[in-house]
Amino acid sequence: MSDKPAFSIDIASLKLRRKDLSPEAMEKADAAGEQHGFINREPPRRRGRQPSPRTGQVHAKVMPHVADEIAEETFEMTAFEDFVAEQVAQGRSILGLYPPTDPQTPQDFAAWRAKNGR
Repeated sequence: MSDKPAFSIDIASLKLRRKDLSPEAMEKADAAGEQHGFINREPPRRRGRQPSPRTGQVHAKVMPHVADEIAEETFEMTAFEDFVAEQVAQGRSILGLYPPTDPQTPQDFAAWRAKNGR
């Protein structure tokens, strides 16, 4: 008998050997992979939401009931910011007004809303 093992692979020579990148070799490798249940060679896609085709930006998904809450809060915040802008234009200091840390500010805002119908 021989001193050589029955089966051996020389890893070093495999690393040095150039791959056959011909279409026939690729087709043969793909067929063998499919036969054994391997997936395709395409790189994995990025996870998460896809960018908008128009802007290329990723937009957050907002559930309808949350969108209603956001719209309501935005409406209220816009009214308050209009009040603040008007008060500052009349010469009032921003301190205590925005954010409304002065106890008088909510009362003034309520009176302003009643006066302006907002």
